[in-house]
Amino acid sequence: MKNNQLPIGYWLKKADDLLTKGINKIQSEFGLNRTEWQVLNTVAGDEKITLKKLSELLKPFAGEEKITEILSRLLASNLIEGTASYSLTLHGKQLHTDCLQKQNEFRTFAMKEISKEQYEITIKTLTQLVSNLSEK
Repeated sequence: MKNNQLPIGYWLKKADDLLTKGINKIQSEFGLNRTEWQVLNTVAGDEKITLKKLSELLKPFAGEEKITEILSRLLASNLIEGTASYSLTLHGKQLHTDCLQKQNEFRTFAMKEISKEQYEITIKTLTQLVSNLSEK
């Protein structure tokens, strides 16, 4: 079977697997995996975020129980602080800055030879696919 004959599900799964592998590799330098990075990055983007909101935003990647485990590890590592809502500590802000730099380098690498227009079309297509499937 030729590449262009493989179904969209194959490419979605393959892309996600490769993204996870790449992100895990770069974030492991900082003692994080992809999901831990996503929690740290989400907290950085919304200081005083609640567990409920984190769980809603990260639902495609992890359930509330997993997010609670990650929060416990980030709290124990002095990367975040809080109880009812969470924010980054000074140490967490520095780690986030360092991680984000590597993350941006990885994104640039992943997007090479993909134009802004191609990216926007892909996002629009996937958004519509999700919308269609959500109606079922």
